[in-house]
Amino acid sequence: MSTVLGFDVYGTLVDPFGMERQLVARFGDRGTAICTLWRQKQLEYSFRRGLMRCYEDFNACTRRALEFVAKVYDVELSTLPISNY
Repeated sequence: MSTVLGFDVYGTLVDPFGMERQLVARFGDRGTAICTLWRQKQLEYSFRRGLMRCYEDFNACTRRALEFVAKVYDVELSTLPISNY
């Protein structure tokens, strides 16, 4: 029998609100709300995909959540690809 070790990366090893400081610096008072909604949608999209059995990796869910938040807050995103968070 092999041993398997798993990590809950977001919230345990990585602070999911680590971007908040940069977002506040860039968008002022809206930065915290942007960060909060981004995280909320990131989890929502991930959970919904799992429930629908229509898998999409977490990076894709994160990207879609950011695109949603950008539309809600009328924020223009860079054209650079989002690969590392």
